[in-house]
Amino acid sequence: NSFCTLLESVFATMASKKQQVTKLLKAESERVKMVELHPKEPLVICALYSGQVTLWNYESQTLLKSFDICDLPVRCVKFITRLQSFVCGSDDMQVRVYNYNTMERTATFEAHLDYIRCIAVHDTLPIILTSSDDMTIRMFDWTKNWACTMTFEGHSHYVMAVTFNPKDPSTFATASLDETIMVWNISTPVRNFMLEGHEGGVNCVEYYPGGDKPYLISGSDDNTVRVWDYQTKACIQTLPSHNHYVTCVAFHPDLPLVFTGSEDETINTFSTQTWRSEMTSSYDMGRAWCISVKPKCNKVALAFDRGLLVLNVGKDDPVMSMDANGKIFFAQTNEIVRLDVKNSVDKDVADGELIQLPAKEVGSCEGIPKKILHGPNGQYVAVLMDDDEYIVNSALGWRSKCFGHAIAFVWGNDPGTFAILENAYTLKTFKQFKLKETVKLDGAADLLFGGPLLGARIDGNVCFFDWDSLRIVRQISETADEVVWSDSGELAALVTASGTFVLKYNPEAVAEAFASGAEADEDGLECAFDLVEEIEVKMRRAMWVGDCLLYVNKSERVCYYIGGETTSLAVIQRGFSLLGYVAKENRLYCMDKERSVIAYQLHTSVIDFKTAVVREDLDAARGLLSKIPEGMRQ
Repeated sequence: NSFCTLLESVFATMASKKQQVTKLLKAESERVKMVELHPKEPLVICALYSGQVTLWNYESQTLLKSFDICDLPVRCVKFITRLQSFVCGSDDMQVRVYNYNTMERTATFEAHLDYIRCIAVHDTLPIILTSSDDMTIRMFDWTKNWACTMTFEGHSHYVMAVTFNPKDPSTFATASLDETIMVWNISTPVRNFMLEGHEGGVNCVEYYPGGDKPYLISGSDDNTVRVWDYQTKACIQTLPSHNHYVTCVAFHPDLPLVFTGSEDETINTFSTQTWRSEMTSSYDMGRAWCISVKPKCNKVALAFDRGLLVLNVGKDDPVMSMDANGKIFFAQTNEIVRLDVKNSVDKDVADGELIQLPAKEVGSCEGIPKKILHGPNGQYVAVLMDDDEYIVNSALGWRSKCFGHAIAFVWGNDPGTFAILENAYTLKTFKQFKLKETVKLDGAADLLFGGPLLGARIDGNVCFFDWDSLRIVRQISETADEVVWSDSGELAALVTASGTFVLKYNPEAVAEAFASGAEADEDGLECAFDLVEEIEVKMRRAMWVGDCLLYVNKSERVCYYIGGETTSLAVIQRGFSLLGYVAKENRLYCMDKERSVIAYQLHTSVIDFKTAVVREDLDAARGLLSKIPEGMRQ
């Protein structure tokens, strides 16, 4: 539909080719005035003009609960996750608090003398702020039976929005129809300062979530969006955003993008690096009233006259890479940091326990990294950016080795060997960082896969090439999202949307066929691969440890597969992705977007023993049994 078309185009700023945009939920309803995404669970809550609050699970696309609040519009709703509750404000001047699990109403009180427009919940203190058409902002403390502990006065018209500063939560900003933005401190009822410049009422205000820019952004009835430096108190940009009142603004939590919504029924997206408009579109759901984003996540919720949309834009996996020794590179926006599990993780740490590793900033990129890849021996690291540029740096000093343009990049098995897709039809290989071969492809390619053979996804098929000659070895009619090879190069796993194919590679047969000049059919050499097994599991990420295939399934369960047998290892926390395995530590590591790490013990002796049993090498299995820790021999 037109909305997905919009976001596919909008997020062309992340890459020149189409990004993955998934509609998680579309719920048609009465006018939705405010939405908020739960910070941890797959929940979204909506305040409806008809007087209800609805709670949805956007993963299962189900309406979980509906609360009849009052007969008047509910204009604002926010989660209070510490209380497993939500708080809402309505046109009867009442604030109500409900436990969203039990549906019990735990508090009701008159908060203002006129309509309540907005609510902000403090991250750590037991307080909320409410703003109203009575021109005040009020602070309430739930540990004091929801007593009003302070009233902030200074605006001369309706106060439309209130938001805490994420970098300094003792301060907050408000937006008013008196055409001003005011910044306050929760310790005093007198404002810190005022920002003037809009030529119409100000409907919305938000803080920039990153730590590198002291920015506020506001939207107004003058149809513009303004960007403010709240340290210098200067307006640094005025964006001619819409043809009608601007009702909502939101920064993307990770990408250099800002969204704006309006009564002109459009959503605009701007780059925060250039402040240029990236896309404008409308899409048949009426006026836009609210945009909610989820920290460290790609979820976006939008409220309209005719309902709610929740989308996942791009991939939620963090941009990271770990080598075999546990050295990690991690991208935070355009900054690259280095972490190391060696000597940083207590040997007695429990499985699944959160580990915070010390991080060191090593450099920054001009673009936003979308992939980081360690080379085969860990000496070099490649970073592929959203603008389809790549750079290869030394892992030790982060010094540039080479760079160029590519829509895809993979390493070969030899140091200094890699391949790129310069565009959808041009494949190039490099040896010792120098161009070796160039081939024009017969179809459009969008992904490359490294390993003993060079893989490319071309017109939905996986094509394997010989690294040296770029001769086709085999074409497989499956649309793989990932191809991972075992360290021995004997096994390959083709991960597709519906399942995974485990293949055995026959390099001797391929070499013999090439040497004899045997004719290959259009699908290449049939002798190149044997199908070992089809695993009917949707894998989020997969990797090999020896001949053991580790993966995370859609239920967030970490499993490993050896010779037809699948064993469950653990259920990981939501938001974590497989990072890698360090054999010296006998641990599998996972990481999230906040750089938190969790680890799970998986002894190589267990893997080697099970592999020997599968291969019916009983002598080797008996020899390995003594190396398995006592508690793991059952």
